[in-house]
Amino acid sequence: MRLVSAYGLERTRRRARLNLFLGSVLVIGVVVLALLGPSFSPYSPREQVLAHSNRPPDKDHWFGTDALGRDLFTRTLYGARLSLGIALAVVLLNLLIGLPYGALAGWYGGRVDMFLMGVLDILYGIPPLLYIIFFLVVLGPGLTGVFLTLGLAYWLDLARQVRSQVLVLKEAEFVLAARALGLGPWQIFWQELLPNMLAPLAVTLTFHIPQAIFLEAFLSYLGLGVQAPWASWGVLVAEGVASMRSAPWQLLFPASLLSLTILGFNLLGEGLQQLTMDN
Repeated sequence: MRLVSAYGLERTRRRARLNLFLGSVLVIGVVVLALLGPSFSPYSPREQVLAHSNRPPDKDHWFGTDALGRDLFTRTLYGARLSLGIALAVVLLNLLIGLPYGALAGWYGGRVDMFLMGVLDILYGIPPLLYIIFFLVVLGPGLTGVFLTLGLAYWLDLARQVRSQVLVLKEAEFVLAARALGLGPWQIFWQELLPNMLAPLAVTLTFHIPQAIFLEAFLSYLGLGVQAPWASWGVLVAEGVASMRSAPWQLLFPASLLSLTILGFNLLGEGLQQLTMDN
């Protein structure tokens, strides 16, 4: 039994390391392409050359061109910058809201915890897509609306996770020792609790990034997110669907890069999760 258990554990660790490696390669590759790729292109993402409209991939336009003659390689990589930037901003907004919210609920407990978790339960009862669309309709399509609404969509899980971690860790001996030394609640949180929560929080945020990228692409596809002439992946996919039969490359390249990025972050999150559980 011990041999079987050890073999199963080692197999899980190998799979976790493989997922971590593959996910890292995909994510780093996309980030490098987004940062450095446009510098290898002589074209502007908004430069329209109608004489070159709907050209298939060739030596001058590696991903072909769109209906307005814009270089699709340049637009796809600028779209990567925009989509990854939105995802990063969403993660930061999640931390700004979910981290203090969950910490307050877990640390003070009692009525404070009941009230804050009651609010959280009410928000959980509302389908996220419903209030995301509502806020986008109120704020209007654009980058500001996307930042705020996607940030408001994902902080609930983070807050609940932080609360559960604080409830467990606040009774630990090192926290009791910090209290005895006279440290305040927020000092204890930043110096003692947060370092012990970094691993599970990193896993959660890693899974939030592909969710935010996909949802931004979905909203932009519906016309509620980023608007032209900005080139996010959702905008490019929407444009590609419109000309899918006559110019399939306009859908193929942005959709493939979007899929590989989501796959990379999911593999990275699964690898981190498996290694964290083993440890």
